[in-house]
This record gives sequence, structure tokens and C-alpha cells, in this order.
Amino acid sequence: MQEKKITVAGTVLADNVKIIDFYPEAGRVGNDESGKFIADTLLSHCVNTDNIIITEEADTSFTDVMTVGSTGERTFFRRAEPTRCFLRRIFPPTRSIAEFFI
Repeated sequence: MQEKKITVAGTVLADNVKIIDFYPEAGRVGNDESGKFIADTLLSHCVNTDNIIITEEADTSFTDVMTVGSTGERTFFRRAEPTRCFLRRIFPPTRSIAEFFI
């Protein structure tokens, strides 16, 4: 049988699927334009926003979606600010024996 070769170019990623029983009840957004947009949009659709936590510690998380106009091909870049700040408070890297803290 002839050996087959594969060339990989561009961004390579793996999906990490998490099976959970439920989503957390509280959401966390920054006290910024994006956070206000999210809260206002939810309210405009009659979604209860009582459990949204508005933080001054970081800006609202976002994903930049880069789309090639001619092909529709997309690439995603995500920034999870409030989550990162929240997790660093609960799990300070200095208490971890891990080589990397992401």
C-alpha cells in the first residue's frame, strides 16, 4: 500500500466537549458598552437578567469573527476577560503546581 501524506496549514484546533447537567445561573459581563448591549438585548426579549453580574474588573468577553467576503470562510478569536479574572481569584496561579495556567 502506498504511503499517504497530509499537509496541514492554518489554524488547527480541537473541540473540547464538556457534558454538564446545567449551565450556571449567573452570567458575568463587564460594565462597558458590550455588557450593557447584552443586558439590554436580553431585557428587550423579556429574559430575566437578575442573575447577571456586572463587574468593574474586566471588559465583557467577546469573539472576533474574521470572514473572507468572497468565500464565507471564517476564523474566530475569543477573549474571555471576566471569566479569566474571576477564575484567577478562585484559583490563583501561585497556589497551583501546574506548569501552565490558562
